[in-house]
Amino acid sequence: MAAFIANSSSLGVPGLTLTKKASVSDGLLDVIVLSDMTIGSLLQAAANAVGLAQDLPHWQAKSIKLEADPPQSIECDGEIIHDTPVTATVVPNAVRVIVPNPETIDDAAEQVKAAEPKGD
Repeated sequence: MAAFIANSSSLGVPGLTLTKKASVSDGLLDVIVLSDMTIGSLLQAAANAVGLAQDLPHWQAKSIKLEADPPQSIECDGEIIHDTPVTATVVPNAVRVIVPNPETIDDAAEQVKAAEPKGD
């Protein structure tokens, strides 16, 4: 069994998503559970990730407590951080993200390219 708790659908690779229903702006965590780790369920998860299958079973909540008997390791961004039980909670407005104006990105890229030294 595997459980995924996320605040977005991104798997870190363009085009791969955990679920189409997840949104970073909805104030909810998303939970996906693979109840068995058979070839069939892993293929379904892979097909789901590239948009070729229906979403896997999916739940949403503001706070999620995950327990396992016996305790299991918790992985976050590739690092083992803790053992179960663990509680994940949404903290509204905890991170401020500043992004460039889409209308000026091309202009900024051209300015950077123009400022680069020319090779002789």
